Amino acid sequence: MTSGADAVNRPAPAARTACAKVGRAAAAAGAALLGAACLRSLHAEAAYEAGLALSVDPHQGPAHDLPGRLAWYEEAMERDPGDGLYALRAGQIRLARATPRGARPDLDELAAARGLLARAAALRPLDFRPRAELARAATTAGDAAGAVREADAALLLGRRAPGAARAAVDVGLRAWRATGDVAGLRTALRGGVSLAAIGEPATAAAPFARAFADADAGLAHDLSEAVKGDPDLAAFAADAARVVRPDVAKQLAPDGPR
Repeated sequence: MTSGADAVNRPAPAARTACAKVGRAAAAAGAALLGAACLRSLHAEAAYEAGLALSVDPHQGPAHDLPGRLAWYEEAMERDPGDGLYALRAGQIRLARATPRGARPDLDELAAARGLLARAAALRPLDFRPRAELARAATTAGDAAGAVREADAALLLGRRAPGAARAAVDVGLRAWRATGDVAGLRTALRGGVSLAAIGEPATAAAPFARAFADADAGLAHDLSEAVKGDPDLAAFAADAARVVRPDVAKQLAPDGPR
């Protein structure tokens, strides 16, 4: 026997049918959205793979600017705007176009590259590559402080990554030479130490030897400030300076004058 309260609380057959229809419609809509998202990702991946397939040369990386490749990458990015890899590759190509060898930077391409790389960095917060490319873009734009900041971020994310270390060396030395700020020199030295630690000591020391050979009498002071509190940086700087500036190397050596 059904009590009066049960009769009041129990949905009428029509209401139950309506609820079931709503549930089925919601499930169908969810399945459609999921299917559309999967299809969008598949189409985006297909466009990206089409860009990669333009080169059969294994020595040409995915950021190499080949005819038609940027268009495929940008199509992939439009189809799946939530995947930062497509923005990274498009940004790398735009940056290469913005900095033609021996010519003045193309400011429109540079702005486009920085926008794409910033988007990639936001979508891939644990990937050092967008940060390293942003550091190079900032250098091209004359933003030395921004370049050093991005290079430091790349080093933090890619402690053992050669790409992050090379960017730090290049960007840091350029910033130091352009502004005299020892923060750039410290970033460069940190990149050099990283390269030496992963087995590339010759590659690490060469750019420092060239920069130190061209430096003025303030080199000793700048290096002393840049390595302060970090014996690994001091030892690396002394080794890099030993051939071209032995006087400075002696001051930086652990048993040398301070």
